[in-house]
Amino acid sequence: MADLQGKKIGEGQEAEIFLIENDKVVKLFKSDSYAEKSRRESELLSLLNANKVSAPMMHGQITMDAKPGYVMDYIPGYSLLAKLEANPLQCNKIARQFADIHVKVSGTKAPDELGEEIHSIKWCVEQSNVPQEYIDYGLRVLSSLPKGNDLCHGDYNLANVLINMDNEPVLIDWGGAGKGHYVSDVANATLMIMNSELPPDASRMTRNLIVFLRRIFEKQYLNRYKRLRSFSEKELHDWQVVRAIARMAYCVEGEKRNLLAFIDKCYKNPSRTFIF
Repeated sequence: MADLQGKKIGEGQEAEIFLIENDKVVKLFKSDSYAEKSRRESELLSLLNANKVSAPMMHGQITMDAKPGYVMDYIPGYSLLAKLEANPLQCNKIARQFADIHVKVSGTKAPDELGEEIHSIKWCVEQSNVPQEYIDYGLRVLSSLPKGNDLCHGDYNLANVLINMDNEPVLIDWGGAGKGHYVSDVANATLMIMNSELPPDASRMTRNLIVFLRRIFEKQYLNRYKRLRSFSEKELHDWQVVRAIARMAYCVEGEKRNLLAFIDKCYKNPSRTFIF
């Protein structure tokens, strides 16, 4: 473990990423309470590999200092988030690239062995820390939506889209993947585009600029996606409502205020269509 500490290249709420060789990394969870999640993620990655989905190759499970994890390919290159941060004036171009990649992924038929996304969404809605009337509302909307057989990433965001040295996209963090309806994945992506936490030390002007660029990015992403694979505003609205309530079960504190305001607006105006 000591050798890995000097090679940490990433960290999230649940796990850390360590470079162990020039071409491999370990995703190591922070406690043994994640053993089952680690096992499920590694098996899911193996399933995606077997179905030739653009994901890192899995090389087996590992335990270090009683912490579970697994070994997978290291993907040298850059994320679309890093590309956007380095080139904000290319916002429109990167948004269209983001949409192109998403259409290709979600246009893939999900492996038969992959679980149905609707079950995990329903569980998150039921566990969300919101008033019961919002939960009931979310469940009613969810029951009216189609299931689908599309491959849904579950956490499609700019940081999880890597461009490798061959200029090809490779998606990471597939732990929330499932078989579902593609607009569900689009809706979840837009919520993350528009509502990820702003830099806490940023000035008011900088924060306003980021919000402005996010709106431009979202518009370009949605326009490009709909041009390639269409859906209605009502479909997007309904999936955004459901995914917003579901996200309240696990999102960081800084996301909750805007999500709750959106949920409340939709709940109080059921005949209207809102886009987050």
